[in-house]
Amino acid sequence: MLSSNDGVVWFAFAGLAVPVVVPTAFVVGVVVWRLLPSEHPFFGPVAGLLGTLGTYVASLLVVALILTVSAALGLSGAEPASAAAFSFGVVYLAFAVSWWVTFPVGAVSGSVYTAAVRGSE
Repeated sequence: MLSSNDGVVWFAFAGLAVPVVVPTAFVVGVVVWRLLPSEHPFFGPVAGLLGTLGTYVASLLVVALILTVSAALGLSGAEPASAAAFSFGVVYLAFAVSWWVTFPVGAVSGSVYTAAVRGSE
């Protein structure tokens, strides 16, 4: 996607993702933790993995919506189909680069959270 291996460019792309990914992850996490039955024996790791996967999917929808609508309104100078394809490419690249760390972190965070909640009861 990027022709440069310049760390500043990669850092800028990651920084621009934060305002989309963090609120999306919060909303997805709340939905997953509310809908998944807590009696499941591996509730924490499963909820963490589903939350992580859901964050990728929801982030794709949010990024696609923002870029496609801005293109349709003529704010970006791109065609809406190109904006949608670009948003898919960006999220696919993010997934390809980070899945190996986000899935284990999601599973471990879910486990730690359920242990903390059970410990406080």
